[in-house]
Amino acid sequence: MKPGKYTIRELFVNREVDQIVIPEIQRDYVWKKEQVEGLLYSLKSDYKKFESEEVKVTADNEEIKKLFITYYKKQQFASNIGFIYAYNDAEYKGKYFLIDGQQRVTTIYLLLLNLFKATYQETDFKNKYFKDENLKIDFKVRESSHDFFKNFIGFCLENHFNESVDFKENFIKELTSQYWYYSEYKNDKTIHSIIYNYVVINDFIQTNHLNSKDFLNYILDYVDCWYFDTNISEQGEELYIYMNARGEQIQNNENIKADLLGALKEGDIKLVSEREDYCQTHDINGLKKYWGKKWENWQDFFWENKGSNDNADNGFNEFLKCVAGLEQYLVRIEKPHSKFSSIYELITLPKLERYIVNFKYLISNKDHFTEKYSYSAWIDKCTARIWELFNKDTTDWFIDYSDDKKALELNRMAFIWPIFYYQNQKEDNQDIDETYRVLRTFYIRFNNNIRAVKSVKGLVEYIVINGIWDNNKLQQQNLNPSQTLDDEEEAKNVKTFLKEEMEKHTFYVNQSDLQIRQIEELIWEIEDHPINLNGRNLKNQNCTHLINFNENLTLKEIELVKNKFYKLFPLQTESKEEYKFSKNLHSLLLHYGKYHHKVKPDYLDNYDFNNWRRIVRNTDGNAFFQFFEEFKKTDMELRELLDIKESVFTKNNNELVKKVNDLYSQLIIYTIILKQKAWQKGGRMAIKNWEAQDGLFDNTANIYNLQSNFISQNEILWSVVPINLKEKITATTTINELYNNLLKHE
Repeated sequence: MKPGKYTIRELFVNREVDQIVIPEIQRDYVWKKEQVEGLLYSLKSDYKKFESEEVKVTADNEEIKKLFITYYKKQQFASNIGFIYAYNDAEYKGKYFLIDGQQRVTTIYLLLLNLFKATYQETDFKNKYFKDENLKIDFKVRESSHDFFKNFIGFCLENHFNESVDFKENFIKELTSQYWYYSEYKNDKTIHSIIYNYVVINDFIQTNHLNSKDFLNYILDYVDCWYFDTNISEQGEELYIYMNARGEQIQNNENIKADLLGALKEGDIKLVSEREDYCQTHDINGLKKYWGKKWENWQDFFWENKGSNDNADNGFNEFLKCVAGLEQYLVRIEKPHSKFSSIYELITLPKLERYIVNFKYLISNKDHFTEKYSYSAWIDKCTARIWELFNKDTTDWFIDYSDDKKALELNRMAFIWPIFYYQNQKEDNQDIDETYRVLRTFYIRFNNNIRAVKSVKGLVEYIVINGIWDNNKLQQQNLNPSQTLDDEEEAKNVKTFLKEEMEKHTFYVNQSDLQIRQIEELIWEIEDHPINLNGRNLKNQNCTHLINFNENLTLKEIELVKNKFYKLFPLQTESKEEYKFSKNLHSLLLHYGKYHHKVKPDYLDNYDFNNWRRIVRNTDGNAFFQFFEEFKKTDMELRELLDIKESVFTKNNNELVKKVNDLYSQLIIYTIILKQKAWQKGGRMAIKNWEAQDGLFDNTANIYNLQSNFISQNEILWSVVPINLKEKITATTTINELYNNLLKHE
């Protein structure tokens, strides 16, 4: 059979194909319900588009019209189940031995069986999907699988089960009572999967009302696959020529697989022939079968973690590009002018295997690490973000890493590459604690938008030798005390640990083994708060704005900081910001000093009091630091603290209200009058200096409370003041008199 694209009908009803054999070297048929349903949902989606599309064609000849519509629909709505790799042995004419694709091919065969049965075409199935009374698919993994599958197909064709009752219960009960069903079948993985996946297929077909000849014909004529014979190396080039001529594209991981298998040489056999899992012949064909089976296992790993994708291709393709991009970087960091004609020059199958083994280690050992902590939510979020980068996002992993304009790509590289490179450098000597602490470091950097790709290799190699927390030597070697970088420059050019990292790590290494994990998890929780996690353009601070890592710092103090900060900003996952806060905090901070940030538009005074990322880091003033130091020492609620501050502000303050011209004093007065209503539109205040005088203050234009800017909702503060109170504020009213008047009114 020549290489190329085949419909399902052409694959099975082919004069050259007597049987598709799953040989003994193949693993079991092990697809689970979610994998079967994933394939079925994909086919159903394409079929519904095919079915609903109305193609308008004007032609006198009905035959031509029909041919055109068929061609158009095939181009637009065909489904593809990927690549099928097999080889044909001259001694067994007509038999094609699968080395990749058996999970998909077996599932499709079971689907056909169910649809032919559902449409009462059992005889047609026997005529076309048997050959001389032998099944078109034959399991040679074990003799038991071979015997069972043949009897199973006959059983399905000859028995009818009422769909209105519990199909699964009746079907399995009747099947397992057959004389040819042996008790040892219960422990056979392939047999178990065949039975239960047939039930899954039947339930899916019935539930989605797909038990029709139209759907069956769609599967036969509009679902296709690419066939490739691994025994004929010339077919690789022939296949690509054929596909290019038709404007087709193979999924990238299938391209890479074909090239990597084709590049294997006799000398490569020695690299794996002594492995315990190597049970092939010691020749190229045996080597190809060995790596072909490995590749299928890798695809299954990405299938299990494909998220909402229809298949594993996106994730696997992106992972392969990421790995190749890292390998290119490692060469070019030493030899900047190195050239590569394709991705295949950068990776080999053993090298790729190492990356996947390490990636699996990272995913599968999470529980071993987190069981030592009471808080470790970041690990799931971190690994979910990694999977998202592979499954959902598209990254150019081959950009010039010196290009500062590629901030998004550089940030992702500086996150993923250090982890992968660290694991590869450690080889088989990974320590679980150290690996996840390295992951934590670069996860925090990722959220801070660090893009220092150039330093990845050197920094990781230092960490491998000295450990993630041993940074004193690195600090001495690489830090120039006179060098000052702004946040953007540091994000791109940092060659060592960041200032906060060094302070934190120095503190860690001086702690006892009994306390270190408690300290770690508290700091993680502080850093992981949505306000603290993103330190971009804010000195890369995630915790040092709240914690002073000095020798007197205690576990109790760290715990206090964590509890108090989360009390101020409790998490609220349903909100956009993921946290909430009291408007009393806005009012209270006014009493501690400046904390606003001037924002656009520039033609007016526009004050942002709502940028908590900046406020808690004291970027625009020291107000939050002063407040938080007091807040840590009290059990009072914000309203109680605010009452005290307002009392102090107004006590013996005989300044005339009308003459107050300091913005913060003006806002304090408005918040005394209006309380939380002063902030009811949002956390911004603005003044249009060309407008009419504010009702409360002379020499000040109207003060607005804004939701975001003047395009959106806004409110003049004076308009919210009750009329009866407005009448009592005269030109001679002092701040103290106003306050006492309000107290009487309450």
